[in-house]
Amino acid sequence: MIGLCFLAYVTKGSTTKGLISAGLGLLLATIGYQIKTGVPRFTFGNLYLYNGLEMIVILMACFAVPVLAELIVTGKTIAPLDKKSVGNYLDMFKGMRDVFRHWWLWLRCCVIGYIVGIFRV
Repeated sequence: MIGLCFLAYVTKGSTTKGLISAGLGLLLATIGYQIKTGVPRFTFGNLYLYNGLEMIVILMACFAVPVLAELIVTGKTIAPLDKKSVGNYLDMFKGMRDVFRHWWLWLRCCVIGYIVGIFRV
């Protein structure tokens, strides 16, 4: 209920978009077993959907689907087609050099990822 109230507040100007978003969110939330009866809903016989959808999968889809739609509409590709070679081998190690150059950022991100990983379990 809190999520629906938040959605109503955020979409004040566009009621139709808010109702569509709420409907899609509720539809995605009903995938999996019903708790009281144990009847699978919207699983279509797929064993991976019996536990419902993971939050990470839904969040990745929220970021990926608009980019894919934009690529389809514009007709562009992710990588240029005329590129013949990837580059030299020294460019492959640029990321490793950046880790050593920005060691404080790497350490901070490791600690944040560790803490988030503990809370996720």
